[in-house]
Amino acid sequence: MLCEEDKIWIGSRGGIGLSCFDTKSKKFTNYPYDINKKVNFVLAVSRKSPNELWVGSIGSSLMVFNTETKKYSFFEYDTKLSSDLKSDIIFDITTDDQLNKWFAMK
Repeated sequence: MLCEEDKIWIGSRGGIGLSCFDTKSKKFTNYPYDINKKVNFVLAVSRKSPNELWVGSIGSSLMVFNTETKKYSFFEYDTKLSSDLKSDIIFDITTDDQLNKWFAMK
């Protein structure tokens, strides 16, 4: 979950993707991801840039959601690449004092 001034971003399970609660209008909007992707649960949400969110999941590792285009980009786990993500499960995403991103993986 990511709480911001007027929006609360919530991860979901079962293909729903991200949900956003607008605190001003008191309404939810769902942003499902591509049904062909193997995403079971969204576990982590963190701000990447003014128009992008990092999204950690079980199944498709790491995604970026563009809040303007409403589209996802996927960074998927590949066991054959040593420089790739080391897991298909991202439990948490945090930013340190130097603005480095840290990803907690299985």
